[in-house]
Amino acid sequence: MDDDLALIISATCIKAARDIGDLARLIPEDRKDLKIAIASAVHEIHASIIDPLFNENPALKDGMARRLSQYDRYI
Repeated sequence: MDDDLALIISATCIKAARDIGDLARLIPEDRKDLKIAIASAVHEIHASIIDPLFNENPALKDGMARRLSQYDRYI
């Protein structure tokens, strides 16, 4: 996979995982089932998509880490 496509996919997945994770703060404490489901979804995005892309392309991971450090955002 070329670097541009890997960047687009990883950035989109990171944003989606962040947005889905943010939902957990809105869910009432008595809906622990939904909070667990959200955590599972975020984990699956990372484990199935983001981590493999980063493992295939260390420079992509390094660039994301640099942006996180510099701008407090991956993308």
